[in-house]
Order: sequence, then C-alpha cells, then structure tokens
Amino acid sequence: MTTIRHIAPAYKPAYIYGGPTFSVSRLCEELNKTTLSVIVLTTTANGAAELDVATNKSIKLANVDIHYCKRITGDHSHFSPALLRKLITIIKKSKASPEHHLIIHVHSWWNTVAIAAALIAKCYGLPVVVSPRGVLTPYSMTNSSRIPKRIIHQLISKPLLKRCHIHATTALEKED
Repeated sequence: MTTIRHIAPAYKPAYIYGGPTFSVSRLCEELNKTTLSVIVLTTTANGAAELDVATNKSIKLANVDIHYCKRITGDHSHFSPALLRKLITIIKKSKASPEHHLIIHVHSWWNTVAIAAALIAKCYGLPVVVSPRGVLTPYSMTNSSRIPKRIIHQLISKPLLKRCHIHATTALEKED
C-alpha cells in the first residue's frame, strides 16, 4: 500500500492564504479518490490568527483525513513541534511495516514545517516530493528576508532540494 503524507503549513479553511490553500486541498481531495491513502499534516495557521479546529487528532474534511497541529509562532515560519513529532511517529510506524510505502509531499518551502519535514523524511530515507508553489523563484529569493534566505538556501535548502523530487505546478514555475 502506498501512502502519501501531505505536509502543508496551512490547509482549509485557512483561505487567507488564497490559491495555495485551494490547490493543495483540491489535489488531496482528488488523490483521495484513487487507491492511494492520503493524509494531510498541517498547522492551525490562519494568518496572524489560529484556526478554530481540533488539534492533535485526525478529522475528515471533504473526505480527506486532516491532522491539524498547533503552531507556536504566529508568523510565516509556522513552527510546529507537534507536527514534526507526528511526522516522525508516522515514519517510524511506516518503517515497521515493510509492505507499506510512504511518500512525503511537501507544499511550499520557506517555512520551518516544509524544510524540517523534508529534512526529517530524507534522514529516514523516504522519497520526498516538493511542490514549491512559486516560492523558489528569483523574486521570492530576493523579496524579503534576503540574507537569511540566502544563508539557509546555501547551507540547507539547496543540498536538500537536490535530493527531492520537484513538482512544478506550471511551466513558468518549472523554468524558475
């Protein structure tokens, strides 16, 4: 059995983030109609506020299993130790079952949830798909937090992304 664990810094009903919230949820809803097992790990992020949702347990939303985890920062870093612990638990459980194939699909990039999840998955030898959703463009690299992004990109992101599969959602994103 193949299971895809989608890691997203935000998920519906966090519509404040616009397009990525819609596209990630639609992708998960459609994949869930196949023979794949789809579960989303996400944070309670909703801009500067938090979603009013049950945390640390799976709930069904549009027939997709969602596991919301509290974030401890209210900014775009979306730092969530609970999400990372849950991911490690899922990976360990999957590793104990040889007939089970786990794929980690990370949505977005410049946040602690995405980078840490990809790093954890690669440390466990799992395949990782990254859908950058436009955040690996030259514009996003130079727009805000330019120096920290450059340092993180050289030390962590660039070597890590070379070991991941990149899922571009448009031809322009692929080119960028």
